[in-house]
Amino acid sequence: MTTFTANPDDRPALARIAAAFGPDPASGGAWLARIAVLLYTAVLPFPHNAALKSLLLAAMLAALALALFERRVRLDLRSPLLVPLLTVMALALVSSAANAPAVENLDAYRKQFLPILLLVPLLLAHFRRREALLLLLGVAAASFGARSLLSLYDMLTSTREEAVFFKGFAMEASLYTPLVAGLTLAARGRWRAAAVAVLLLAAVAIVVNQSRTAIVAVTLGCLAIPLVLRYWRLTLLFVLAAATLVAGVLVAKPEAAARYRAALDASSYVGPEGMSKRYPIWVGVWRIAQEKPLLGHGFGWKKLGETAVRGGYVERWSQSDDPYLKEAAEYFSMPTDKVNPHSLPMQLLFEIGFLGLAAYLAMMAALFWQAARLARRAEPEWRPLAAAAFGFLVGYAIMCMSNGLWIGAGPSIMLLAALEACRQSVRKPS
Repeated sequence: MTTFTANPDDRPALARIAAAFGPDPASGGAWLARIAVLLYTAVLPFPHNAALKSLLLAAMLAALALALFERRVRLDLRSPLLVPLLTVMALALVSSAANAPAVENLDAYRKQFLPILLLVPLLLAHFRRREALLLLLGVAAASFGARSLLSLYDMLTSTREEAVFFKGFAMEASLYTPLVAGLTLAARGRWRAAAVAVLLLAAVAIVVNQSRTAIVAVTLGCLAIPLVLRYWRLTLLFVLAAATLVAGVLVAKPEAAARYRAALDASSYVGPEGMSKRYPIWVGVWRIAQEKPLLGHGFGWKKLGETAVRGGYVERWSQSDDPYLKEAAEYFSMPTDKVNPHSLPMQLLFEIGFLGLAAYLAMMAALFWQAARLARRAEPEWRPLAAAAFGFLVGYAIMCMSNGLWIGAGPSIMLLAALEACRQSVRKPS
């Protein structure tokens, strides 16, 4: 009699997904959480889908209620990763409630932190196993790969004004590319090959995009992964591959070389025109932040321009002889939804003050420390995930020097949950 052995890859898709979460039978609430989280992760890199994201957040809210009822949520409230995050969120909440208009502040707070409040407990309840986390991060990488392909098509066939997927791609790439680089080490077989393909596609799209900040953030973020793992030969291979890729794109697209060459020009960093006119903006934000130095003006940067006009700053700056203030007056008099701090540290000073900035920096230090420690001390199969989180933090920190991205942007919460699951796996007895 011939015996046939079933190929795991021949199972239905839901069966393969269920296997990633372990042998325990899943309740309806668990399936709702898993499907909603995976779909939310899949649509996250794409623009213009706010309604779909809101629908998935509602599904996750229902799933969290079921998980609490079934006592599946197990948060370690003493975690060195979660305590700093909750502290920053609490300070932002106090600042938002204490400043007018409180309703608008709290609405901006809800939009930023509701996904975190839903995702963290759901991920730690239903995506705690390494296989489930790899599935989740794989979905994120696949979606980012599709966004990279669409953005590359836009950049090659459309103008910047016409491109739909071009806008915001540089920031998304800075956040997602280290995740994909980590998956090239954590995955196996064809999944590793797929991760490498996405990484190469993203690298080409980033160079063609010509964002100088993104180039630095992505390069150093990906380089940090083999470095923190002490993979010296892989580090050298990465440097050679990156240099070859950049050289090839610059030869094929000579106009990109002029833009990157400007980054080495000292005039790009001097005077009111320096850093693409960001210096006057930062001077203006600094002046406004002094009005409420402790807890800031409340969550939400879109009221920055209105605050500058209403407080008389723009009028005073326009009469000043200081070229930085004159440039700031022109910028801050623009429509308020276009006035942006263009730097996370400055944005934090405006929104939650010096106390909030100190708490945020402490949170970032804790995340860096835990990611570096776990990349070296965790079980071997967990280390690439911790290293991916470390690489993400490097790229995130660089991107936030000239952009305002609170934690929670892109895949940050998925990587934070992976880091916390990694930390908890180290604590378990063997």
